[in-house]
Amino acid sequence: MKVSTDTKLTLSVAEAADYIGVSSKTIYRAIESRRLKHARVGQSKCFRIRPEWLDDWINESAVEPEPAVSEVAIRRAVTPPRTARRGPYAQAQTPRRGFLK
Repeated sequence: MKVSTDTKLTLSVAEAADYIGVSSKTIYRAIESRRLKHARVGQSKCFRIRPEWLDDWINESAVEPEPAVSEVAIRRAVTPPRTARRGPYAQAQTPRRGFLK
């Protein structure tokens, strides 16, 4: 079902589901949990949804991408830990038993 949002101010549940590419059940669940803004016409389950409300719902549900892992973090994860003592006080420290024979 092709929906032209230019001529329609509101969409039915089936049209809204088709507009964003999900099932009608997903739209009903979002309405029941009050995550999707909607208008109820009469006492029946006759819901109307504006395309802008669907766009807002999708934008609120969007997940931000994870930041890229830096090369330093990759090197730290891949490089084995140092076992030799280094630094200005390395000579003053006694080596571990069996270390550097």
